[in-house]
Amino acid sequence: MSLQKRNQEVHLSNPEVFLVGDLLRARKILPHENKTLLRDLHGSYFLNRSPVLLLHRKTAHRQDSPFGIIAYKQKNGVWKEDKWPVRLNNFELVARPAASKILNPYHTYKGVIQPRSISIYMNKYCYFITGRLAAPAFDDPDVEWPILPKPCLESQLGSAARKVLMEVHDYECLWDGKSYPHAFIVKMNERHKLAHDLLKTRLSEAFGPKVNKASSKDTLLNMNMLFDCFQMKPTTWTGQGWAGQTAEAFIHVGLDASDHDLGREIMSILNRPNVKTDFYKKNHPFLSQVLPYLESHIVDARF
Repeated sequence: MSLQKRNQEVHLSNPEVFLVGDLLRARKILPHENKTLLRDLHGSYFLNRSPVLLLHRKTAHRQDSPFGIIAYKQKNGVWKEDKWPVRLNNFELVARPAASKILNPYHTYKGVIQPRSISIYMNKYCYFITGRLAAPAFDDPDVEWPILPKPCLESQLGSAARKVLMEVHDYECLWDGKSYPHAFIVKMNERHKLAHDLLKTRLSEAFGPKVNKASSKDTLLNMNMLFDCFQMKPTTWTGQGWAGQTAEAFIHVGLDASDHDLGREIMSILNRPNVKTDFYKKNHPFLSQVLPYLESHIVDARF
């Protein structure tokens, strides 16, 4: 059994770890607690201890994420998805669906020692990849940014993306709790700009100056390396800059995926139609993604 599968089995059997699809209820309110404050923080369903479904675990950074997106059952018996994340340590487990393994293939909420991120661009001529510093938020100038002319094999793109992800640097050690040293930020900003100028020069030399004149037609995918998976975040060009898609649109691929499978997924996302964020919220809410996998005793729960 792989490490990923062993980790999954451990978490599926742990009632203290809340997973997507779990039926929850608010913890008991202690006598000394401010009920008005609790209602304002969590909503009236918290005070009523109404049935709650966990729909999505928020992505972790260096520590496990305590936040999730939920749906709560209204008085009319209809589930309503809450648009704001809540702290899951304020809830307790009531039931876990049999399809929990399907709903939770990866542990996106688990913290990672060194967060890693890259940006993958596609235009009519090529793919190119930039490494992203985990901290602070600059592209990493000390990592080679590969350019892959089209046509490109899935395995070539997957291998290049994985290589850049593994090489990005982390300057969290310079963080003093409030900020990074000013001199470091200034220097890194200069190097960030120089690296992008060099990239533009390389693109022009390979494909001609026209490759840099229509950057708004590029397609961008941001990719993070999490505890046991790659998280792919489609991005939309707004006319003024890049806007990340909502979490409903995220795609996850296991760290043990082959270069071919990883590259194929990247190409699939980059080549799909460019849609607005609201499309995913309206047409693919978390609730509609989870409900089909739940047994009737969970969907129809009342207490």
